[in-house]
Amino acid sequence: MINEALYQRALAVADEPMDQTQLINTALRTFIAYQAQARLAEMGGIAPNLPDIPRRRQDPEDPEDR
Repeated sequence: MINEALYQRALAVADEPMDQTQLINTALRTFIAYQAQARLAEMGGIAPNLPDIPRRRQDPEDPEDR
């Protein structure tokens, strides 16, 4: 069951009109992204087994590096 007051509040702050399905899908995507971000933050940027990633310097004069 969806909390009707919470649903109405979400509709009120939405940038554009949404139906219930759009709102729930947006909320689920946001929740998933938030949880993924929290997991990455818990890792603290540590990946000891990750091999070095070769990088190249970008040349601001080269149109392919933009």
